[in-house]
Amino acid sequence: MPAPEPTPLPNDRSGISLTDEELITAVVPFLTVPTQVVQATKDHANALHEKLRAEGVQAYAKLAGKDWTFYVKRLRNLIGRPPEGGNAVPTQRDTSEANGIGDLTADDAEDGGIHIDLGPSKMVSRLHAEIFFDSDGERWNIKVHGRNGIRVNNEPLRRGEARALINGQVIEIGGVEMMFVLPEIDGSLKVHNRYLQRAGLIQIDEDAPQDATSSGPASSAAPSSASQLPSRGQNGVPGALPIAPAPPDYRRPGTPVSARTKTTPYSTGKSPAFGGGTLLMDAEDIDYSLDANRGKKPPYSYAQLISQAIFDTEEKKLTLNGIYTFIMDKYAFYRHSLGGGWQVRIQSFH
Repeated sequence: MPAPEPTPLPNDRSGISLTDEELITAVVPFLTVPTQVVQATKDHANALHEKLRAEGVQAYAKLAGKDWTFYVKRLRNLIGRPPEGGNAVPTQRDTSEANGIGDLTADDAEDGGIHIDLGPSKMVSRLHAEIFFDSDGERWNIKVHGRNGIRVNNEPLRRGEARALINGQVIEIGGVEMMFVLPEIDGSLKVHNRYLQRAGLIQIDEDAPQDATSSGPASSAAPSSASQLPSRGQNGVPGALPIAPAPPDYRRPGTPVSARTKTTPYSTGKSPAFGGGTLLMDAEDIDYSLDANRGKKPPYSYAQLISQAIFDTEEKKLTLNGIYTFIMDKYAFYRHSLGGGWQVRIQSFH
């Protein structure tokens, strides 16, 4: 009796029956790392994070490499190679890093203040690149400072160029590949077909049209310079990572200090948008939950959105993750937004 024919591999992400977290686990082991020592693989080895993951990691995003993970806990994260014998930034095992204390400047980086140390290879500059949150564009970006440039989804970026980062993109610096992962709803991870094929998850149909977000060139998925960055952010709610979108005291530059009492992300107190027993819900006769209305931004402040979520529950209290879920269920605009920026705004109210 002849053996059954093997099931053919799918041609793209849509045919892979894995959750986003399972997909990350399947792809990351096939990311490249040089044969020589890379300091980041020691500083942020997965074995060091076992306790952190068990207790819950508070971070905005993560960079997942082969056998190592860097949790993005700052709004500005510097990548490079510190001077021999010095690095001003504690590793994520230290309490100061866990508490997300302070941000570094470019001068700090020159003095050795690097968050991700990709040395000692001289292919990596002292300050090679930075990953930062743009509060105006409401998205995460990467900017190149190193003379040897970087690659995003295998597309080269040169010194001075910037790129908006999308959930699932792979960054390569000095031969080290790392996947940028945001805490988004399942199914939002955009992994390039190059890496899916490398992991043995798909087979490429050369005659099929290319999907710009998963198999086409990276430039189809994101602009190549800071001046071309879109104006809105990426959707995202904490999934596998219990990621908090912003520090409690983060304020957009120039924003006046609020006089209201600070509360925790899990506060049960009243929102500033709630007063006099009246809560604004729908100002227009539009069903904002429909995907067809994804381009229409609801006419509510972030405080009002928080109030809607909290007062939709019987207990009149809700976790930060619950607030995200409510907003994305009720408003297609935020469900389909790119960059994770609106979560930062929501968190800033706490």
